[in-house]
Parts: sequence; C-alpha cells; structure tokens
Amino acid sequence: MDTHAALHLVAIGFTVVAVCVHSGWRSRASSLSLVAAFLMLAGMVDVAFTSRLSIVVWIPALLATAMGLAAAQSVRRRRASAAARRGVWITAQDPLGLVATAALLPLMHVGSASESGHAGHGAPLGVLLAVVLLVAIGHAFGSFVACAASAALSVRVQHAAMGASTLLMAIAVVGARVV
Repeated sequence: MDTHAALHLVAIGFTVVAVCVHSGWRSRASSLSLVAAFLMLAGMVDVAFTSRLSIVVWIPALLATAMGLAAAQSVRRRRASAAARRGVWITAQDPLGLVATAALLPLMHVGSASESGHAGHGAPLGVLLAVVLLVAIGHAFGSFVACAASAALSVRVQHAAMGASTLLMAIAVVGARVV
C-alpha cells in the first residue's frame, strides 16, 4: 500500500470513529446528521477504493444532502433559545463537511480527469486545488473550534475525528500532486 492509499485509509478510519460516536445514535434531533456522516463515509470508501459509483453521482448527492441538512438545522436553530443559537459552529460542521468531501472527491485519485483541467472546466489545477484546500482547511478549523466548544466527550471526539479526516484527505490530495 502506498502513502496516498494509507492516508485515505486512515482518513476513513477517523470518519468511522466519528460515525461510531455520533450523537445521532442517541438523539433523534441528530439523526439527519448521522445519515450525512454515513453518506460521507460511503463516498470516501467508494471513490478511494471501490469505484462502484461515479463522482458524478457522489458530488450532487453530498451537496444536496449538505443543503438539506443546513436548511433543517437552520429551522431548528431559529426555534431554539438564544443560548442554543450560539452553537452555530457545531451545527455548521456537518453541512460544511459534506461540501469539503464533495470538493475533495474529484482529486482523490492520482491520474484522475481533474489533472487534465477537464474537471475544473479549463481552470488550472493549481487554482482548483487551492480552492479545495481552502474549503478543507475551513472545515478542519471549524471542526476543531466545534470540538473545543462542545461539552460532551463523544461530540468532541466526533468533531475532532471529522476534522482530522478532512485534513488527511487534503494532505493525500496535495501529496499525490507533489510527488
């Protein structure tokens, strides 16, 4: 196994940890977020190792789920108390994680169409890679902020694991282009 595949495998391992400790197992209010975490995990495994579905299926699925989850959380947040609304970092992490995963998927394979510029519609790979890295770093940063702001250990582990997973996928993508 090369370093690129090993990084993806460890990133998937962190996502598995996040799914296992996810609050959606204990709270019906977080069940949509748990479904989103499973979708991210399935997309990561499929694109990195099995290629059962095309990224043309995974990317819209992840982005549509991100929009639906953000909308559901927005409604829930509006109905919540002022103290609960301050937890915006925490609730924003699941939709942003879906967006980060969708952004990283086309770049997960060395030799993919994205290297030719086609996936970026003519944009140089450097520009596309920079935007994707900004999204990934934003998600990881937000995950660690949410981790620090969370009271429950399982929620802190969940956010830290998702942030670490995103960073490892980004490192794998950059490493594959540098080597």
